[in-house]
Amino acid sequence: SAAVTVTVDNAVEPPPLTLPVRGAFYYPWFPETWTVGGQPIHYQPTLGLYDSSSAPVVDNHINALDHAKIDIGIVSWWGPGTHAEAVRVPLLLDRTRALSSPLRWAVYYEQEGSADPTVAQIQSDLQYLMSNYAGGPEYARVAGKPVVLVYSANDVSCDVADRWKLASEGRWYVSLKVFSG
Repeated sequence: SAAVTVTVDNAVEPPPLTLPVRGAFYYPWFPETWTVGGQPIHYQPTLGLYDSSSAPVVDNHINALDHAKIDIGIVSWWGPGTHAEAVRVPLLLDRTRALSSPLRWAVYYEQEGSADPTVAQIQSDLQYLMSNYAGGPEYARVAGKPVVLVYSANDVSCDVADRWKLASEGRWYVSLKVFSG
């Protein structure tokens, strides 16, 4: 799919984000996941089987999130080059600004749920996020720090927290999934 470029003049800077916030998960994986394991899904979205790379679809989603008074959209992110993220994440940010929406976006770092990325890998990914997405006003910040939410699974120790603390070097607002113990 082709890259989408949106130019906006006179955009309004969103107000600062303060806790607590109301968030909603956002999965920009479509149309490639309208089938799972070769089988079509069982649900029919109101917008039909849409494409997450479509500006009118994204506008509809942002308007719905605004109507629901969502403060932060938590966009699934599997890393550079996955699920057309180089088109879809900028589209979310650009359309949020074009619509003068107060919505903010943060990535949901999915790789931690199926692997244990090294500190160096996390640092590289955080640098990528900062260079490509987290520097703009539509990206969520808490206490001046860009927000990253981390999906972790089956953790039984503080290893994931330790790696993220080292990798983020206090420059990111990191929200980890809760684990027992």
